Amino acid sequence: MLDVHSPHESVHTWKSFFIHIAIITIGLLIALCLEKTVEFFHHRHQARESLELLRREVNENRDILNRNAIVNEWAERQHRADLGVLQRLRVGAIKPRLCRRKFLREVAAHADRLRALSRKQ
Repeated sequence: MLDVHSPHESVHTWKSFFIHIAIITIGLLIALCLEKTVEFFHHRHQARESLELLRREVNENRDILNRNAIVNEWAERQHRADLGVLQRLRVGAIKPRLCRRKFLREVAAHADRLRALSRKQ
C-alpha cells in the first residue's frame, strides 16, 4: 500500500510547490517500480514451477501410455489366438476339451508380466 504524506512545512512559492510535486512523483514511481519488479520475479518463479510440473506430468503420462500399449498388444494377440481357436472349433478342426493346466500357466505368465510392468514404474 502506498502512502503519500503532506509536506512538513507550508508551500509559499510555485518553485517549492513543484519541488514537492516532483518529490512525491519520483517517490511514487520508485515504489511502483519496486513493486512491479517483485511481482515480475514472483511470476517468473511461478511459471518455472508450472513448467516443471507439466514436464513431470507429461513424462508420467508417456510412461503410462507405453505400459498400456504393451498390455494392449498382449491382449490383442491373446484375443486373436482365442478367435483362431473358436474358428477351428466351429469348423470341427479341433475337439473341445478342458485344458486347465494350460489355462493356469497362461494366467500365471500374464500375472508375471503385469508384475514386471508395475516394477518398472
